[in-house]
Amino acid sequence: MRWMNFYAQEPFGLVRDDLRCGIIGAAVTQPHVKKGKTVRPADFMPKFRERYRPFSKAALTATTNALVAWLERKNNGHSGKS
Repeated sequence: MRWMNFYAQEPFGLVRDDLRCGIIGAAVTQPHVKKGKTVRPADFMPKFRERYRPFSKAALTATTNALVAWLERKNNGHSGKS
């Protein structure tokens, strides 16, 4: 509970690190943009919340089969002796 309370007051971790880098990026870039334009820290942060499309079962099966075939080819070429 203490860590949760601390995080609520002083967030830490990767998101906070990305924000710090975004602030620096915006501050360094702002003098070089056209007059009247503004850059924001969010412009320099990765967008992890974008939705992803899950693989279809057929695509997952095909990828798995390709990986297994590749591993079998690699293992067949290796005698297992050092």
